[in-house]
Amino acid sequence: QSVAANQFVRFFNNETTTGNYTIQTTICPVKDNKSAIYTFTSDDGFTNAAEFFNNEFKRLDLRGSLALVANWINGAQTPASTWDFWNGILADGRFDIINHSKTHVKFSTITNTQVGQDSLHNEIIGNQSVFRTKFPTQDIITIANPAVVNTDAADVLIKQSHYAARNGSSGYNSLNPTDAEWYKLKMYANYFVSLSRPAYAFEINKHVDNIIANKQWLILLTHGIGTGANAMPDSAFTKHFEHVASKRNDIWIATLGEATKYIRQRQNASIITVDSSATSISISLTHTLDATIFNAPLTLKTKVPAGWSSVTVTQGSNTTELMPQTENGELYVYYNALPNGPASILTKNTSTAINSKKKPTHQEYMINKQTLVVDMQSDQPTELKIFNLSGSLCLSQWLVNNKTDVNISRLTRGSYVIQLQQANQALECFKLAFL
Repeated sequence: QSVAANQFVRFFNNETTTGNYTIQTTICPVKDNKSAIYTFTSDDGFTNAAEFFNNEFKRLDLRGSLALVANWINGAQTPASTWDFWNGILADGRFDIINHSKTHVKFSTITNTQVGQDSLHNEIIGNQSVFRTKFPTQDIITIANPAVVNTDAADVLIKQSHYAARNGSSGYNSLNPTDAEWYKLKMYANYFVSLSRPAYAFEINKHVDNIIANKQWLILLTHGIGTGANAMPDSAFTKHFEHVASKRNDIWIATLGEATKYIRQRQNASIITVDSSATSISISLTHTLDATIFNAPLTLKTKVPAGWSSVTVTQGSNTTELMPQTENGELYVYYNALPNGPASILTKNTSTAINSKKKPTHQEYMINKQTLVVDMQSDQPTELKIFNLSGSLCLSQWLVNNKTDVNISRLTRGSYVIQLQQANQALECFKLAFL
């Protein structure tokens, strides 16, 4: 086994004892092998903004983070919020919570005395405990320093209790932050004083395009909505969110906590090929972080032998059917695996290769964004499978009539590969975009 240093992924090359090929597994820099990470954060607890963001996120299937101040709940903002209000927002599953301190005091203003140290501890670790009690579904592993101000004393407490701090200058983050960078994560704020308000969405959308081109991590800092000094019009946010949604094939839309968990796990993970043969590969994925917090799946990329036209990946009771992708003349499969769980077993399927050159026997077209209509022009039962571009099976349905309506309403926007199969023989596969 040899570890490649200074890479975004940590991997091992393993020579097999039963085959004449090399097994190589890597961890993708970004979940689902996306190119970049987009993280939306909203500060200070503006309830009207939170409701607006939540509705837009449900409409477009987005995610984000709320940086809250404990003492500002129950009256400090207008309109006032309550703990029940924020738990109601969290119940929709679109947000996680960032610790934004107890009172929003600048850490640099706290005096270096025992009283000051107690106050600083209360602002950082004490507030984290409050949030974990008030928001029982939240881990609270990230912090956003008020006014982006830090001190050495605050830094010590943050590193004791949190895994990331949004506390850096304007800019983008690497997909592989160093230990120091984890506590000075950069951000871009939606404050464009020199621009007319109609130009806000255009300006902020450029950041999304930039991280895709350069494979980086964008953390967007926002506050309220409207015409205030630190606000952006809701119409501009809508345009921005729609732009983000349109780029979901290239970006992982993740909360600050989710992105932190994934990258931290990747940076501390080890991969071992437990066993391999001409028809089966067993992969072990482990890390030594706190498993009660760091329990998110990682996306693995495994090289498989030539001739593996279809692969089944099994981890415990979870099974996924995948189609290998050809890269530089080699076959690879992408799949998600839980660290510290059962080994992931990759098995060669015996079905015909999906890249069949048989003449198409169907006609397909879209009626609307809810239904795919397939006209097989054949009396034989046909199985239709829809895969995302990572190779994961998203939908499977038997077509028992010449013309069948397939409900695709639960699929998110993006591109998919559709495979048609009769009697375990692949007819063909083709790509279709749901926009």
